[in-house]
Amino acid sequence: MMKDVFGEKWCVNFGVGEHEVRVYGNLNAKEPTPVVYLNTIADEGYAIWQACLAKGLPPFVLVEVTVPRWHDDMTPWPGPALTPRGEPFGGAADAYIPLLTGTIVPKVERMLSFTPKWRGLVGYSLAGLFALYTLYRTDIFDRIGSISGSLWYWDFVEYISEHEAKRTADCVYLSLGDK
Repeated sequence: MMKDVFGEKWCVNFGVGEHEVRVYGNLNAKEPTPVVYLNTIADEGYAIWQACLAKGLPPFVLVEVTVPRWHDDMTPWPGPALTPRGEPFGGAADAYIPLLTGTIVPKVERMLSFTPKWRGLVGYSLAGLFALYTLYRTDIFDRIGSISGSLWYWDFVEYISEHEAKRTADCVYLSLGDK
């Protein structure tokens, strides 16, 4: 555990298999705060955390999970590469979701001195697709953020129109570019 330059904020680092988990925020807050999970390619959490602090957002805990098999773990089913030199999509989201919800989330939340006020999942690009997909596979996230989510993904619109979400989220944020 290392103390952040902001004094009362903390960063905890640990590994779960091939995933690195970094937790930013006050784990010993006197009042419950939200906990937001963020899947990233690598080392983006601290910059996002700093930007949130600079904006003066209300207290929360940010949990960054690096996903080394991005094209696999963030996609709901296999898909071909988009370019001749590109990487195909493995469609392993259903294998990653239990690791996130059954191992990472409980391990993080055992570190907290409080029960989260609410739990969110946010992601950019394929992680935004994954965040929205999780609504149809698990009920543990109260809020979802899909930032420029890859909602173009093959048959995804059909999937969400033909399946029922496991829960109705309190809030779903969708963005595309600056819209």
